[in-house]
Amino acid sequence: MPLLTKHFTQSEWADQESGMAIAYSKIIIPLSVNMDIHGFLGRYQALKLKVRALDESCKKILLVLNENEKLKENLQNGFILTFVRSSSFFEANDKSELIESLGPYNSNQLNEIIQGCVNNSQIYEAFTARKKVRAFFKKNHKFVKRSLRKDFEKMFS
Repeated sequence: MPLLTKHFTQSEWADQESGMAIAYSKIIIPLSVNMDIHGFLGRYQALKLKVRALDESCKKILLVLNENEKLKENLQNGFILTFVRSSSFFEANDKSELIESLGPYNSNQLNEIIQGCVNNSQIYEAFTARKKVRAFFKKNHKFVKRSLRKDFEKMFS
């Protein structure tokens, strides 16, 4: 993820490192802070990094990474793990905003999400997370294990 700032062009190595990443077919997501894309990176669409809204920018980066089939499952698994381990209502609410966007999930992942939601009071007692997870469950309930459906309905009714 080349960080495109005025310092990028002043760096002795930044252009070379980007060129090598391209040569080795690495996944490239240029992040534009205060300059336009140039050189070898010109073939990519830069993602505008909003320094004053880093949470929003990080969510955009996750969505871009999730579009890559090579990364998708690992990214989803990492997200699921952090979501079901939410340690506050704020964290659960914030992460629940992404749950639908990072799908579709396989049945194991869906069951892991639902099990994690049932087990974590920071999720099932958080107003926004509760609402998002219910909608997510409603859309995907047929892929959730029957016994887990009952637990979910008990906690989220």
